[in-house]
Amino acid sequence: MASLEAKILVLAIFLIVHFTAHYKQWYYSKPDIDMITHFFGGLAVSAFIKDLGVAIAILLGWKFWKCFW
Repeated sequence: MASLEAKILVLAIFLIVHFTAHYKQWYYSKPDIDMITHFFGGLAVSAFIKDLGVAIAILLGWKFWKCFW
């Protein structure tokens, strides 16, 4: 089983890529970045999938964030 540090690292990579793409507006100028962030987002969620409560909280928090951001 992966260590907590590895899981947090995957989540951190996803967040860095996403916030960089959002800040630099790459989602509009480079639409392929969306595929990369979906990949890293899936890895981040799957890293916590054994902890079902955490995975659900991440998914719900993400959808809530995207609806109101």
